[in-house]
Amino acid sequence: MSHTVILGPREHHAVRTLHDEHVPGFADRSYSGAHDLAIAKMKQHGMRVDVHESDAPIAARINDGSWLVDCGCRNAPLTSPAWGVAYCFGCGVRHTNVVFPDEHGAIASVLLERPRMENRNWFPGESVEDLRAQNRAHGVEE
Repeated sequence: MSHTVILGPREHHAVRTLHDEHVPGFADRSYSGAHDLAIAKMKQHGMRVDVHESDAPIAARINDGSWLVDCGCRNAPLTSPAWGVAYCFGCGVRHTNVVFPDEHGAIASVLLERPRMENRNWFPGESVEDLRAQNRAHGVEE
């Protein structure tokens, strides 16, 4: 199945919102709530991990059709341009200053022309024209 968007926390973690929304009769399906729950479970199993924030700028990239960042713990937490944060389910950090390229929409559009998810990759420094050239070199029609 080929997705029509570059994926992020909503799709991978099945969350609806960034922050908690307490709606009577509905389970919390926020990114922060899912992160809190995962870290609490890790602590119950004896892991020494706490939720903590980092406001240091961290660059977003796209790998296999998903927006992510490279965390200092060597994990790759998910992010999205709409939310601008990335919560690491490995070390507990909440990256609150994720940097996206100004042309993130155009980058996503060019990558979505690629039929296979594993070929939807972008690294900071690659231009939209670089991606288009890669598409042409591999026979992907615009």
